[in-house]
Amino acid sequence: MKIKNVEDIYPLSPMQELMLVHTLANPQAHMLSQHLHYILHGQVDLLRLRAAWEHTVARHAVLRTAIIWEHMKKPLQIVRRQVELPWREEDWRGLATQMQDKQLEALQAENQVRGIDISKAPLMRITVIRTDEQIVHLIWNFHHILLDGWSRNLIFQEMLQIYSELQQGKVQVWEPVPPYRDYIAWLKQQDMEAARYFWQEMLSGFTQPTILQESDDTNQRIESAEGHLSEELILLDLQTTDKLVALVRENQLTMNTLLQGMWALLLSKYSGQKDIVIGITVSGRSADLAGISTMTGLFINNLPLRIQLSNSQQCVMAWLKDIQSWQNRMRLYEYTPLSAIQAWSGIDLGQRLFETMVIFENYPKAELENDPHLSVQEISGGARTGYPLTLIAEGGPMLIMEVSYETGRFSRDFILTLLEQLQHLLEQFCKQPQQSVSALQHLSGIQCNKRVQLKEQPIAQMPQENSTEQIRNRSGTRFVAPRDETEQRMTALWEEILNQRPLSVKDNFFRLGGHSFIALQLMERIRQEFGRELALSTLFQGATIEKLAAAIHHEGNQESPSPLVVLQGQGQKIPFFCIHPSGGNVLCYYDLATHLGTEQPFYALEDLSLYEKEIRQISIEEMASAYIKVIRQVQPAGPYLLGGWSFGGLVAFEMAQQLIQQSSSTALLALIDSRPPQVSIRLTDGNEVTILGRFAYDEGQRNGLELDIPLANLRQQPRDEALQYILTQMKLAGIVGPEIGLSWVHNFVKRAKAKIWAVANYQAQIYKGHITLFRTQKGIQQDLQRLELAVDKQYYDETYGWSSLSSQPVTVKTIAATHLSIVIEPAVRELARQLQTSIEAIQTARIQR
Repeated sequence: MKIKNVEDIYPLSPMQELMLVHTLANPQAHMLSQHLHYILHGQVDLLRLRAAWEHTVARHAVLRTAIIWEHMKKPLQIVRRQVELPWREEDWRGLATQMQDKQLEALQAENQVRGIDISKAPLMRITVIRTDEQIVHLIWNFHHILLDGWSRNLIFQEMLQIYSELQQGKVQVWEPVPPYRDYIAWLKQQDMEAARYFWQEMLSGFTQPTILQESDDTNQRIESAEGHLSEELILLDLQTTDKLVALVRENQLTMNTLLQGMWALLLSKYSGQKDIVIGITVSGRSADLAGISTMTGLFINNLPLRIQLSNSQQCVMAWLKDIQSWQNRMRLYEYTPLSAIQAWSGIDLGQRLFETMVIFENYPKAELENDPHLSVQEISGGARTGYPLTLIAEGGPMLIMEVSYETGRFSRDFILTLLEQLQHLLEQFCKQPQQSVSALQHLSGIQCNKRVQLKEQPIAQMPQENSTEQIRNRSGTRFVAPRDETEQRMTALWEEILNQRPLSVKDNFFRLGGHSFIALQLMERIRQEFGRELALSTLFQGATIEKLAAAIHHEGNQESPSPLVVLQGQGQKIPFFCIHPSGGNVLCYYDLATHLGTEQPFYALEDLSLYEKEIRQISIEEMASAYIKVIRQVQPAGPYLLGGWSFGGLVAFEMAQQLIQQSSSTALLALIDSRPPQVSIRLTDGNEVTILGRFAYDEGQRNGLELDIPLANLRQQPRDEALQYILTQMKLAGIVGPEIGLSWVHNFVKRAKAKIWAVANYQAQIYKGHITLFRTQKGIQQDLQRLELAVDKQYYDETYGWSSLSSQPVTVKTIAATHLSIVIEPAVRELARQLQTSIEAIQTARIQR
């Protein structure tokens, strides 16, 4: 997989994730494809109009963004550096007006069927149609997953301004648009625990969502139209609108609150319920975030609003103020994902909290400043939702109220009746604002309408999960659900990162498919969620949710971390000690330890600098001395079995040297595709971009991916820009999680440079013992070809040059693998077999003595 033309990459917001689910669940419906239709009156220069759009797309990263989810553990959004603007021009000046109208209808239908492919940027297209010398229709199609109403108006207004500047020949320098990734980062910093308390308080005692559906036979004749939406609208007259605006302003209310209350009255009258929950859309622009007012993206969130009518004698105005008071409190927690609120509510996860929404649109209208030659008229556009019944209101001289409805549930006649009743309620409220709630509801004109009722809807089928039997087969133990809050939160992290559910707290991380970089992501998420810095080796002490939760509980009893990691502690054989590679962690040895079996104790030594805040230079001699002290705690006297992959082999070599000096012995020195220092240093480049680039490329290769990392070009770029580019490729390939930033990269590079320093300063001596080299088939030649480096031919020998550092012949065992794949499946099985043969030969010789 080649990965090019990438400017940035980051996770989706919870609202975007919800929209992605809706899009993938019903890809043919194109529910979230937006269709905006404007008419430009005046002399329109189409070349400059197109240039204005291209300027706008170049400025706004959100217009160059695509969504990727296939083969990803979590969906991501990718910002492209450059995209081609989909642009279509039509000239209908020769057509009669009636034919133009038919063509416009056909074009709208075509756009609706065509939809938007969210995996390919840009998620938009522009169609311009000249129908007259002075009239141009502009149709802007885009996907809602990237833009909300406020953002699209900001973008369209800016495009018009740029067009005007191009017309005048003086384009100003615009301030950069704050990136949407800042909002994603802000969301991750919010207090979810405080949000949970608020939403549980708000929804306490709520048990029955309000579900409306016509119950006559009309449903049968339009069964095939289920999921299809239609719209009907009504306008409130100028005089009534003015009175309502004045009335709500005088009482410090909003038109939005008024409509929410009137809608709840109608729902209550039809359903017979006194406890109503409706959905509302919040702008998200109240976030305490620099640049939020000019940022573009998807900030809206759908939230539940509970409206109770238990006190029917309460004054309507006081009741509306109570509704607004709740909304004012909600502002502090409007960042909360709806899925989390649903989980906290106690309502069955297969049932929606609400099936009807109220949306009040009050966006600034697009217009051209200081341009008397062009005016803009918006014909259509606005909110569309995936809910069965939605009231969409738009402020203006006359209040516009539109109902979007699912034709499989409601007939057009009923929706028209509903709108008339809503209009009647507003008019009656305008006349008597101090009347009681019950009096106003009585005046709604609704009789006991048998055609619409509260219905028990079947619980929606949730995505298929693993059955308890499947879980039992997977883990070999009975299924155990989380038993406290820590286990519950830990389970949620595992399910998210491993993309499996449900998980038992006794499931094993590695049996679930966890590997080293998934483990890194897990530990980072644990740090964020619990504020604890657990050592990566904690996974080996107990690779289960239960054990990690216990480690979190024992925060106050932390011992100083030890580099010794027990990968397999059972068995009576001589233990095998394996030293970490340059990366420092020892998760890479998990498969090797497993294949050596339960009779072979296997201990790994992890680099403690992984958990030190300050990365320091430690010589190979110092490391070897420290690790010998550690292994003597397990095995006080020799002979020892030592080994290490790559850099770890060098440290094991020095440990064997020092053990001789301490009058001890090493029965097996197993170098797993390790290169002697004189070769390693020639294969190493201390350039930071090269270090990260080679690491990323190698890890991509291990996962069957070919990352696009042009090192020669990147080394010419500013350091952090080049490192950010490589980091982006790593995120795309799933090598690191989306939360990883440049601070992690800088630490990684510093740690790698410390190892390079250690190798460069290591003075290897002739070893008097026996070396066993487990090398790959192509060996160094493969690395030379990949890195385009030259090393003296003397190092092409089958020992990699170790023969020059040993007084005894070097035993060479060849594995069909690469340097990177030798410790992973399937090559690790052969490595384990040959290593086991070497160990057993030593054990046999020892018994015979």
